[in-house]
Amino acid sequence: MKCYETTTASSTSTYTVAAGTTIGFKADQGLYHPGYLDIYMAKATPTANTESAGSGAVWFKVAEWLPTWTKTGGFTWPS
Repeated sequence: MKCYETTTASSTSTYTVAAGTTIGFKADQGLYHPGYLDIYMAKATPTANTESAGSGAVWFKVAEWLPTWTKTGGFTWPS
């Protein structure tokens, strides 16, 4: 995983998966984002443990979490 706000290359590892495989992740803390949340993936080139991995227009969206809205409750964000 790579966050645009941090440098994570030194603690990065990779996994090889076949196209069409369902993947996931487990966070060691709660996920919170004050807005909609998009999750993207990219090929780790040249290698995952370099800060240049994932640079440029190489990302593709794999998930999106949007809020719901009701007239009485306003916005509700997924937890």
